[in-house]
Amino acid sequence: MRLADRAVTARREVVLCAGSVGSPHLLLLSGIGPADELRAVGVTPRVDLPGVGCGLHDHMILDLAVHAPDATRFLEDGRERYERDRIGPLSSNIGEAIAFLRADGGDGPPDLELIWSPMAFSEEGEFIPGYTLGVVLLRPESRGRLTLASADPAAPPLIDPGYLTADADVRTYVAGVRFAERGVGAFTPGYARADCQMSDQLFHGERPDTRRPLACSVDQAESVKKARALSMTAQIDLQNLDLTDDPDTQNDVFLTAFNSGQGAIFDSLYRDDSISNLSGGPLTGKARTEAIVALLATKPKLTSKVKSYYSTGDTSLIIVDYDLEITKPDGGKQRILGKCTDVLVRGEDGKWVMAVDRPVADSVEDIQG
Repeated sequence: MRLADRAVTARREVVLCAGSVGSPHLLLLSGIGPADELRAVGVTPRVDLPGVGCGLHDHMILDLAVHAPDATRFLEDGRERYERDRIGPLSSNIGEAIAFLRADGGDGPPDLELIWSPMAFSEEGEFIPGYTLGVVLLRPESRGRLTLASADPAAPPLIDPGYLTADADVRTYVAGVRFAERGVGAFTPGYARADCQMSDQLFHGERPDTRRPLACSVDQAESVKKARALSMTAQIDLQNLDLTDDPDTQNDVFLTAFNSGQGAIFDSLYRDDSISNLSGGPLTGKARTEAIVALLATKPKLTSKVKSYYSTGDTSLIIVDYDLEITKPDGGKQRILGKCTDVLVRGEDGKWVMAVDRPVADSVEDIQG
């Protein structure tokens, strides 16, 4: 190793301990790595080792941060006590509770971790009263890669974390986030699981209202893109919609198709004689299709949360609470809250389709501004 005034050499082997990023970075800068890639950035290869910089894996964490008006206000409530006695809310280690579990519910080492924290942050880092439930992927199969941006030791390396590139990681993470959302919903009145899926408020930092989670983020920008793709509904192929009797999956498919704004795609969830009450009255066949296409052309926004579920044989019934925002003919916005009863049936081909959907509004209010 060359220092400012001398060189330090080793009589035997050297153990490099600069971390998962620093170690491969130093090796590559020293000419140890994929020879062709080193030459491309101006580094003279010493040892051609293609594996250097490969195999990078990390434990993703996705935070479900939820507003809680009565939450502990760490700075307001705890600063004086902590400065005086080193006790109170500010003495918390923040990660107050953890749980380990397996996505498949079976035996063996856990592949998910939940971390509960009595505080919440917006994407801008602003502290907001609330709490956070973080979902951590413990045993990722996805692998990333680190390469050199240049031969300059001061230049940071290029890192592709490869988050969620393995299908198994996606399945595990989906199961973990769903489990966490069920927990959040169990002790947070008004929480809607769809709020933590495709909401633009979640991923673009807008200040949400008090009934929505504050943020959903992962620990690097590239991960946020992956988290959007992960977000329970984006894994659904709009061209190959597949309903099931699983209530969460059914709700996900329904929301994805509805919020796509593509009436023909959404109508494909129904069979010809299915009855829909989305337009305010029962419609079937061509009339239903035309009403659905016209409604979705106005780009309504729908969220919903499964409340009850019943299934027997080839029939299932799902009841959801829904929150629908529509555009009125005069251009104004309207918010409709209510309950919807969906009946699904399984055909001879084994596929599930909507037989009946019957939304009933509990309240309707104009959205000001």
